[in-house]
Amino acid sequence: MENNKTITSLVETAFKQLEDEFKLTEGTLKGYKYSSFRPIEEFFRSHGVYQYDRKLIDELHSFYITQFEEGIISKQTFALRLRGIGVITEIQEKGCFEWKVFRQTKKELLNDYFEKILNDFLETLTCGAKRSKYYESIIRKFFSFLLQKGYADFTKFNPQTVSDFLTEISIEKPKSMDDVIYGMRKLFLHLNENGKQVDFNILLLASPKHYRRKIYPCMKTDELSELLNHIDQSTPKGKRDYAILILAATAALRAGDLVTLKLKDVDWQRCEISLVQGKTKEPLVLPLNPISKNALADYILNGRPTSSSPNIFLRSVAPHIELASGVSVACILRGYIKSMGIERKLDDGKTLQGIRRMLASNMTISKVPITTISQVLGHKNMDVAKVYISLDMEELKCCTLDFNSLKRGEVK
Repeated sequence: MENNKTITSLVETAFKQLEDEFKLTEGTLKGYKYSSFRPIEEFFRSHGVYQYDRKLIDELHSFYITQFEEGIISKQTFALRLRGIGVITEIQEKGCFEWKVFRQTKKELLNDYFEKILNDFLETLTCGAKRSKYYESIIRKFFSFLLQKGYADFTKFNPQTVSDFLTEISIEKPKSMDDVIYGMRKLFLHLNENGKQVDFNILLLASPKHYRRKIYPCMKTDELSELLNHIDQSTPKGKRDYAILILAATAALRAGDLVTLKLKDVDWQRCEISLVQGKTKEPLVLPLNPISKNALADYILNGRPTSSSPNIFLRSVAPHIELASGVSVACILRGYIKSMGIERKLDDGKTLQGIRRMLASNMTISKVPITTISQVLGHKNMDVAKVYISLDMEELKCCTLDFNSLKRGEVK
């Protein structure tokens, strides 16, 4: 008979390997803890089983598929759930796991000249850490490509090399060439602005093509109102959930920013919320309207458990610690949608992001300037907010062309 290990020991082994071998960050490890492994432990505990059991794992796997198909969990959560199953199963069978997705990409070795240029370039970037890492990987590959072609510096640089590099990297990143070209253009502009007059193909890097954006629907205002009225605000949990969702609806805060919102972030006298966005790392100041202010105060004074945590929103059951991640907020919303018997479909707008889109589209319909909408949503690039114009169907009707625009204005 197979010697099955306890679920707890498998999770501990997984964490040690994720931390020691794969060098995952604290935030990523926290995501695995709450979204990948804890659900497995709770599932086994609810069945009174504490050792690995393949039949129970298969049952849990089927349960996750059903949850995803019914829209109870998101695609991201579904992937984390399955990843947790895969990790502990592989550890049970092999003693460890070897997934390529966890492997750190091997850095291309550069000479001192290119390494210094790369470090100087990265210091000029104002994007988030994830985007900065992506640009670093692109530029590092480019400099490695130059070294392979015999270039130790930019002294005798041939602009044709840029075209050759783009051709080669397009095989590896066929769907990311817009980002590649954008990163390369920023690099050459940086070089020329800092005294290294490097000749490059300006037309090749002039402007990446605009890819088609999928227009996702937003949550309807009446649906959100019905959902908010459904929350029982007489309970501590209800006070918390109402405050979270009303903030999402009136301030368009992202799920991750709601989770990390701190007591010090609220200026009660000015009726403002000030925070640094988790996604963009940019500061954001938003007005706190009376409804949101009262809901927030009601939760803090009458519903929030006693805790030394600086975060506003805490778990409603012991241990009363901060919420794990933005997934926790998404689960709160999905829980009320399910309890109301509202049918869910993939990309139906009944999500936290759908609430952000609802607020943005309502502002667009109310003729709020796109610059203001962009500021409220915390977008660094104003063009990102322009997608919400596509949700204003009434105004879009004014842009339609009549049949006289066809066949040189002649209708036959």
